[in-house]
Amino acid sequence: MDELGKKLEMGDNLGGWYKVSNKTLIENGGKALLYHHNSSLFQILKSVYPDFPWDPLKFPQAPRNHWTSIENQKLFMDELAKKLGINLEGKEVELAKEMEKWYKVSSRQLISNGGKAIFAHHKNSLFEILRSVYPIYQWDPLKFSKAPQNYWSSLSNQRAFMDELGKKLGVKMVPVPGESGRLELDISPWYKVTKQYVRNQGGGGILDVYKGSVPSLLTAVYPEIKFDMWRFNRSARKLKKSDNVKDLGDMLSYIASELNISEPEQWKRISADQLKAIGISRTFQKRATLMEALTKEIPSTKLEKGSDS
Repeated sequence: MDELGKKLEMGDNLGGWYKVSNKTLIENGGKALLYHHNSSLFQILKSVYPDFPWDPLKFPQAPRNHWTSIENQKLFMDELAKKLGINLEGKEVELAKEMEKWYKVSSRQLISNGGKAIFAHHKNSLFEILRSVYPIYQWDPLKFSKAPQNYWSSLSNQRAFMDELGKKLGVKMVPVPGESGRLELDISPWYKVTKQYVRNQGGGGILDVYKGSVPSLLTAVYPEIKFDMWRFNRSARKLKKSDNVKDLGDMLSYIASELNISEPEQWKRISADQLKAIGISRTFQKRATLMEALTKEIPSTKLEKGSDS
């Protein structure tokens, strides 16, 4: 190594070895030496010049299996934290606040600071790196600028997100009127949710899976719940233009039940406010539209549409 150092004009600067590749070593007769040290120039130099503080990440190529070691991963991430102004030496409460700063770190920052290999080792996921290196901290994958790769392909991840969103909206168990002690899930808040609201809550990725459709998302995540499509504004607009008699019938049966309608003539006295109060989409709050739905569901119905109200 001393002779090779002379050839490469290293002088007394051992740091010059960081620019030397395995190929250069082999071309100068060091193939066997390299093989003896598991094809690692870092291991050769650490053995031959043990007093120099060698940094394995300064070489063109990290030593083989370097990133399989959690200890090596942690050393790198600790150093990166210092560069990024993340203090990992504070007390527990302060440390929790400092750890929050990782959520704002981008993959580009990680790579530009020498973390390309560790990033690839964890399937290009900063979340997976941090979860492995700092397992004591409870990492939230949705707080990162970008959710981990394939995160939203998991139905359990989708459900966990929607469960939390449901809590914020007030989806909960409520008493059933007239039935003492019996509870049922009140899903009415779901019908008012817009796709923009879901995106604002960090659910852009989950919406993309379902092509921006909140009803499709809900029916996939909660297959045990029967959602009334006509209660979603967008689905109601589609229903108005379609010949889906079954869904129209379900909606009309619901209205009749809620407003105690038993005679055809009673449909004429329904107001938009009444329909709104029982959660009917704006699309069907107009009397004319409601009458159209009735004639589709019951073709023999002889009701005059009258004026909208």
